[in-house]
Amino acid sequence: MQAIIQAWLDRQCGQINGATGAVVLLLPRNGNAPVPVAQWPREARPGPDLLAAAQSSYDGQRAMTPPRMNGAERPIALGPMMSCPVQIQGRLVGAVAVGFGAQAGSPAPDVVAGLKRAADDFETFLRQGGAPDQSAKPAAATASPRYAPSDVTRTQPNAAALGRAQLGPLPVAPPEAPPLVPPEPCPPLPLPVTPPLPPPLLPPPPQPPVTSDSAKAEAPRIFQVHRREMFMGVSS
Repeated sequence: MQAIIQAWLDRQCGQINGATGAVVLLLPRNGNAPVPVAQWPREARPGPDLLAAAQSSYDGQRAMTPPRMNGAERPIALGPMMSCPVQIQGRLVGAVAVGFGAQAGSPAPDVVAGLKRAADDFETFLRQGGAPDQSAKPAAATASPRYAPSDVTRTQPNAAALGRAQLGPLPVAPPEAPPLVPPEPCPPLPLPVTPPLPPPLLPPPPQPPVTSDSAKAEAPRIFQVHRREMFMGVSS
């Protein structure tokens, strides 16, 4: 929490020209008197006059601009200051005071009004955790429009001299798609070929009876014996 408050005070003092010191007073937990919780510059301790200015705004619950005091009124000249109370959820919780150099004039009304607006946004800053306000960014920080890389009228400083008015980003046509090519026809599938049937089996040709050479030689002899027997029987 204290780091967020310190970041808030650093931010305010960085936007106020001529500021030489600042302090934030806040009520501690279970306390009834505000105490310093942040100072600017960080390495410096707030002076008693700056603390008194913040305490006065806390007690009076309004913004104040104590005038400058020269060396005739006090040993050391004191520059002008401005202070205002700080609230959270409508409840007074502290105050902030900013001091200027001894030779500076009273802060301008718009400077005082700016510190009051910052005090009113103190609660929002705490809830955001110290995140910077997006709406407070300068216009130069916004993203620039994107142009086509080939558009020289957007990228060259003498674009107006080239004869083209800067009317915003040019539409970029998408690349043309390649023409559709019909797919090549597939070759016809070969028809199945039926293998030829084998020739029918023929019965083997009849083979002549095979006789041995001895049988061939014995046949005439048997025939002669048989013939002789027949002849002898007829003669008897």
